[in-house]
Amino acid sequence: FIFRVELDEDPTSLDPHDLSDYELASRLSYFIWSSMPDETLLDLAAEGNLNDKGVLAPQVDRMLSDSRSQALVDNFAGQWLYTRAMKSVEPEPNTFPDFDDELAVGLQRETAYFFKSFLDDNTPIEKLLTADFTYLNERVATHYGIEGVTGSEMRRVDLAPDDKRGGLLTQGSLLTVTSYPARTSPVQRGKWVLQQMLCDEPAPPPPG
Repeated sequence: FIFRVELDEDPTSLDPHDLSDYELASRLSYFIWSSMPDETLLDLAAEGNLNDKGVLAPQVDRMLSDSRSQALVDNFAGQWLYTRAMKSVEPEPNTFPDFDDELAVGLQRETAYFFKSFLDDNTPIEKLLTADFTYLNERVATHYGIEGVTGSEMRRVDLAPDDKRGGLLTQGSLLTVTSYPARTSPVQRGKWVLQQMLCDEPAPPPPG
């Protein structure tokens, strides 16, 4: 593993302080690319310009347009939205006989493509919950009962109001990883919304 150090001038102080340019370069690169800063970031850090908003914003745009930003989808979104867990879920086969590896991969890819569209298209963040589109292939579309999608490739699909599949909270990957093998779990889903969407921990259970 890599241990990255951020040094405080006064380690005992509780007051926030700005990151140095090198620390900011490291934060950016490991968040967006899951890798070390490139020469451009290091050169800007050496010049002391990276903390300038007029420099920082174009660098973020540059990094997001780089193919390495796929790591932000795979690593950050995969952890935040729990979609990594799709590789290990095992719905009860007698209850869900149509669930297989192909569907699991398709559901995971739907959420990944959906999240990436917010980066690529600068989609307003509130659309995360209310979007009238998603990304489907034939296998996932059939699972949802949505007609007109053929082939194995994922593509953007505009949803009709009666499709009832708008926004993140209706996607099969999220519904699967917040369920028990044989049934849904409002408790697990509520806990997910509190922690992952609202950054709030649920209250501890009452005694007994």
